[in-house]
Amino acid sequence: MKLKWIIFLIFLLNIFFHAEEIIGQGGEFIVIPFSDSVNSEYDEQAPVMTPDGGKIYFTRAKHPENIGGRKDPGDIWFSEMDEQGRWSTPRNPGEPLNNSQYNAITGIDGKSFYLTGHYIPGDKKPKTRGLSVSYESQGQWSFPEPLDIQYYSNLSDHQSACLSYDGNIMVHSMESYNGRGAEDLYVSFKKPDGSWTDVKNLGTIINTRYQEKTPFLAADNQTLIFSSNGHGGEGSMDLFMSRREDDTWNNWSAPVNLGRVINTNGRELYYFVLPGSDEAIFCSTLNSDGYGDIKHYQLKPEDIIEALEVTMMAEDTSIQEFITEKDVLVLKGKVFNAETNEPIEAGISVLLSNESTVAEISTDIQTGEYQIEFASKNNFIIRIGARGFMNVEDNIQLSDSDQPLILKNYYLEPLEVGKTFKLNNVLFNRATATLVDTAYAELDNVFRMMSDNPEIHIELSGHTDNQGNARKNLELSQARVDVVKDYLVSHGIQEERISGKGYGGTRPITSNRTEETRRLNRRVEFKVIQTGSQ
Repeated sequence: MKLKWIIFLIFLLNIFFHAEEIIGQGGEFIVIPFSDSVNSEYDEQAPVMTPDGGKIYFTRAKHPENIGGRKDPGDIWFSEMDEQGRWSTPRNPGEPLNNSQYNAITGIDGKSFYLTGHYIPGDKKPKTRGLSVSYESQGQWSFPEPLDIQYYSNLSDHQSACLSYDGNIMVHSMESYNGRGAEDLYVSFKKPDGSWTDVKNLGTIINTRYQEKTPFLAADNQTLIFSSNGHGGEGSMDLFMSRREDDTWNNWSAPVNLGRVINTNGRELYYFVLPGSDEAIFCSTLNSDGYGDIKHYQLKPEDIIEALEVTMMAEDTSIQEFITEKDVLVLKGKVFNAETNEPIEAGISVLLSNESTVAEISTDIQTGEYQIEFASKNNFIIRIGARGFMNVEDNIQLSDSDQPLILKNYYLEPLEVGKTFKLNNVLFNRATATLVDTAYAELDNVFRMMSDNPEIHIELSGHTDNQGNARKNLELSQARVDVVKDYLVSHGIQEERISGKGYGGTRPITSNRTEETRRLNRRVEFKVIQTGSQ
């Protein structure tokens, strides 16, 4: 049973990377430019292939033949394969797929082309963000129509997505509600009427405080490959793989790096492979003619074990270390400064749900690394704290006790004057100042931070949406601030270290047009107003 996870990865890689023809020696990954005719001195990105593998669409930026010329952030281009397997010189299909905005294809479902962004007749800049769909007939495309995705709201300039092979699931990269920081990965599902459900955050195993971008969902609708700068790696953006473990879309295996042969000190993005294909394609900025090139690679079946050992697991962790004693877990990773991405020394505690501590350790002062081994097959809590940083608490839900290794990197935000921290889980019963039960864990985390950093002074701020009477909203937000302050003071924090004010609905962080976005405006935050360095 302990080998189940490894066997799955062997099976998965055998499907993805099996190749009949191998270039080179020594059984290595073969990573080469996709085609000299496709790659150029300009920036190639976002490749998507038609289901028959005979045509590749991609985005090319800053090209003089783009609709917007050299200033155009990206037009869709395409190349076709001839009978000899050679790729044609790429062509720009022009309007309506392209305009002077950024254009890219996120997926192809039959004759339906899913596109990033909204399109306005006359090439006007759209006032809304989202995705669109165009229908192809005999090489002609209809004018792109907005895709109906409930409550879609992207606060980032970046937008990427992946359509599942069956056309019913879309994984998005965007900055939206319930996010952890920058771009997160979300999922939405196609409804019978052709519209799409609200986007759902994939959770804290996949998403970090940094960027998760360019998702790819394999044909099994369970295996996810994405680019991130929040899970460590070889360069600024690396490709990672994770497997969905149930139907909640929140429980995933720990993301594993695809390895240093694929990932470099450049940026690796936009992974894509067709079912049954003998190669995968992706974009990389390493040794490219311009900003980025499309590359592909192949792998011998007999090299699967070596690939798992060298590239899929931790750098110094062999497969034998995965075959541990029954019910023993290995928790391993690094702790970083979220602002500088430098390793920091931190204390880590592992607790069971009853608050009993099962392990404590400090990270390496030079590398930020930690490794904890303990016997458990239950869910547990990890607490990470460092002097001068906001604590992090992570709830680990074990869905498969036969997986003995959990790889987790953590990023702690420095406690700097003027920095604001949102208390996402400090919630109240509707229209009252009564805390819900789940709020206390996060308040306890704030209490521990202030106890560990006695020089820190904070200012609480309470916020509501704009519904109802403005004066009552102001009073309610102040009452909620007072409740939070009273809780911290009652646990031993000096009252003079905490100030606070309610702002009612005067400081929204997003629109108040829907209940989903109004919920984001109902929040409690604290700002650091004094540290020991002052």
